Order: sequence, then C-alpha cells, then structure tokens
Amino acid sequence: MKNQNDKFTENQFLHMLYTLKNNVFPKLKKKDILMKLLPKDPDEALAISEVGSAKLNLENRNLSWLRANGACLDNIREGVSTIPQAGRGAFARRFIPKGTLVSPAPLLHIQHEEYFGVEHPKEEEKRKDGNAFQLLLNYCFGHDESTWLFCPTTSVMLINHNHEKANAEIRWGADSPSSSLTYRTEPKDDLADQTTIQLSFDFIATEDIQAGEEIFIDYGIEWENAWKEHVSLWRGGTEKKTEEYKPASVMNSTHVKISTNPEEYPHHSLICKRDPFSSDEIPNLPIIEEYSGLGDSEEARNLQKLYGDNQYRWWWPCKVNDMGTDLEKYNVTIYQKAPKSASDQVLLTILNFPRNQIRFVDRKYSSDMHLAKAFRHKIMIPDEIYPLHWRDSYKPPKEIVKEWNEPIIHPRSNITDEEYEKELSDAKCGLYIAPSSIEGAGNGVYTAVDLPKIKMPIVCIIFVLMSHFCFAVLL
Repeated sequence: MKNQNDKFTENQFLHMLYTLKNNVFPKLKKKDILMKLLPKDPDEALAISEVGSAKLNLENRNLSWLRANGACLDNIREGVSTIPQAGRGAFARRFIPKGTLVSPAPLLHIQHEEYFGVEHPKEEEKRKDGNAFQLLLNYCFGHDESTWLFCPTTSVMLINHNHEKANAEIRWGADSPSSSLTYRTEPKDDLADQTTIQLSFDFIATEDIQAGEEIFIDYGIEWENAWKEHVSLWRGGTEKKTEEYKPASVMNSTHVKISTNPEEYPHHSLICKRDPFSSDEIPNLPIIEEYSGLGDSEEARNLQKLYGDNQYRWWWPCKVNDMGTDLEKYNVTIYQKAPKSASDQVLLTILNFPRNQIRFVDRKYSSDMHLAKAFRHKIMIPDEIYPLHWRDSYKPPKEIVKEWNEPIIHPRSNITDEEYEKELSDAKCGLYIAPSSIEGAGNGVYTAVDLPKIKMPIVCIIFVLMSHFCFAVLL
C-alpha cells in the first residue's frame, strides 16, 4: 500500500483478494451481490475498516427521499386495550388524518389453513387439552371462499376488532419492489411459487384518529358471529387448568416470595435479568459468583436506551435454588438462553440475586389461550377486495365455455320479429339484471320475453371471455 506503515503491501492485498475470490468463495458468480462487498483496492479496504461495507456500498437516503418513497412504520404504539379482557391493543402515537396511512403490512402468504394445525405428542393425546390450531391463526387474514391466509408482519397485529368503533380499514398495498408481476392479476399458483413476501395491506384511517386513541378495524360479520357463538358456548372456566392459571403479570404483582419448588408453578417459568450481551457460552468449569449488579457504564446506559426492557436481550432462563442472605435475595442458577441440546444447559450460579430482577413468564402452550376450547378464527378480508380468480369456486372462462356443449334450442324457434316486438311492448319489463346462473359469475342480464333466435348470441361468449359475465338468456 502507499503508506510504508501499512500492514500489507499492495501486492499482498491483491493476492489476498485473489484467494478470497477463488478459494473461499469459488462458487460465487462475478455478478453475485456478495462479490460487490469485496474491496476493489487497498484504499477501499481501508474505508471499509473505518465505516463498514454496508455504509460504504449502500446509497444514502435522506429524509426527503424517505418521505416521498417510504411509509411510516411507527404510527402505532402498544398499550392495554380499552376492550375488557382483550389484552394488548394498538394506539395512535400521533394524529393520523382521515384517508391517510396508519401502517403498511407486508404479508406472508400461506396456501392452506391446515398448515397452522397442531400435532400433539402422543403423551398429550389422552389429555385432549391442546388446541387444534396455532394461536397465530387469530392474527392472519383470509376469505371464506379460499384456504389461503395472509399474515401481517408489522405492529398492525395489535389492532383489535370493533364493529361499531372501527376507525381504520384494510386495502391492498403496493406489491414488493422486487416483484416482477402484479400478483393480484395473476393466478394464485404463481403466488404459491414465491418464497418471499410479495403482497401487502395498507391500513387506512377511515376517520381522524387522535394521538393516544385506540385503533380498530372490522374483522367481518363471519368473525363476529363466530366470536359470539364461542362466548355463548365457552365452558373453559369449569376446567381445572383454567382455574389454576394466572397470567404472568398477576404472578409478578402478587408473589413477592418465590418458592424453590418449581412444581408449585405448573404454568410459569422464571427469568433473571443480566447485562445484555453477557456470555451465553457453557464454561469448562462450574462458575459460582456473587451478584454484582447491572453495568453502569456509558455503554450499558446506551444499551438500556436502545433495547429498553426487551425480554430477549436482558433476560435469561433461571431457577431459584434457595434463599440468600436476606428475604429479598436468592441464590439462582442461570441457564443458557439458546441451548444447542434439548436439556437445560447451566451457565453459572449467582449468589444473592435480588428479587426485583426475577420475573415469572408463561410456559410455552400452558396459558388459557392454548386450551382446546380457546377461540381460533382468521380475520376476514372484505369480499369486495378479494380477487375473484383466487376463490376456490372460480372457473376460468375457457372452462365455462366448454360446459356449453350443445346450442340452446328455442321451443318457439319460429317466432316472428313482429310477435317479438308485440311481446316486448306488452311486457312490464323486457330486460332484468339478477344473479347469474353461472356459479361465481356475479350478476347476469335476463330477458323476460322470448327472442327469435335458436342459438346463444355470440355476444354472450365474447363477454364471458373478456370479463367473466354473461347475458344469460332465458329461452
């Protein structure tokens, strides 16, 4: 390199780059995106070491560009819903004018509802207390004439149902920028072949939403009727499991003293707060140490601002072994957060761990939401926005035309034009629009008088081919 104090000469650097391309990444093509991340010369390598390859290679987007081309993701904040027993809800972080975007929602497309079915282990089959469907089904959108589900990936999952107070609605958003097709105009089989997100919803305010106001949409009449039926038939409160269960939030507020017997908490586990990014590697020798508090360095304070009380970053699974030196402290065992085996892996034992840094959390699939009788139902996509050709009952125009094998013969094929004109003038109405006799075709146009024709008009077939509608003639 140019500076004599640099670690590599230019020749050494070029050889190192050659080795990376041909030995480390031999299968990468020259146009592969990873190849673009490799430095082209020593100066670029130095720049990468100072700012990182991402910042160096990605185009900087200023605020004006984001406002013109992006969509706001933080109009929603989480809070306790104003609907009794609804749990969490979505609240407006700021004023959202009528007709504007509440939040975009990129969608995962799932071909069959059955994919959300739950297979219980054989030892649980006798209990029959597990739900047949995953809880995620409650947060996905679908249509009653299709097995497909569309699951949002943003905070719109917090938006609850309220038919009377709905202040937002869903509309189809723009397709993914990487999409080569407009998938809502394509057969659903084309979408099934895609393994990445291609579609999205836009949640639009249907009236002015004030800052702090809860956001609601209408889940649809089918969902509401299913919920009312569920409530009227619910007998979960008579089950022993439901009577024993208490939410983790209640356990944390009422159980000041923690038992050392985990069997006393059949529905809950314990987690202990540590510094984020503490080691999660199993030590070679057992570690026992005194509690020394959370870090108070500038870095620790910055992490607190960045991650807040994020459960994943700050909390580790743990077990209370016995009391510490006073009633407010316990000796605890800390377990590996991401174990590589099925059994719990011990990281270390901490003595005199403070009670206020220990929490209850629900065990997996043990809360009342996972009872066999707990409510499961997809959120309904309005009929008027769900594509006709994505419905299970849909028949392509060519298939419909094939069903017309024989011409329709008029029983009065010898009717004259004069007779037709007289019948038409005497009729109260000569032409009606009504639901088509073709399943899934919407409305059709019917004549109330006989026509002097012996075969179906060619205009009918043309309309079928163009728009899936037909002049269905009663002859």
